Amino acid sequence: MENIQIFIDLSNLDPQLSPERLEDLTGGVADEMRGELVNKVELVREDEIPEEGKPGFAGFILGLLKTEVSAANIKALLNYLGERFNGKTLKLEWEDKKNGTKVVLEYQNEKQFEQQLQAVERLSKLKISVVNQ
Repeated sequence: MENIQIFIDLSNLDPQLSPERLEDLTGGVADEMRGELVNKVELVREDEIPEEGKPGFAGFILGLLKTEVSAANIKALLNYLGERFNGKTLKLEWEDKKNGTKVVLEYQNEKQFEQQLQAVERLSKLKISVVNQ
């Protein structure tokens, strides 16, 4: 089964965090995820920057991690992030490069995430036909 690349952006978690504190937090989260949750996790270099990233020290983007996750572990990763940052709003952005479809989900708990995911699934089955009468 193919791995999926996921960027995790912690840079907007707390605007009061100093760069050093953000770097420590990012490293801690990477260490916690490494192993069972993700196949690979690393800091993001400036030349790998996704849109809206923030430049950091030594060519790395502060607060941004790049992970590789098996499809089977995505839910476990999302659960971990929800528990780790309990009470914070998580924003999940997904784009289908083939057809340009973009989905953005914002949630604070697993129930909200499941509700939004179900709504997206229902919309993905929506069909509209235009008929000449």
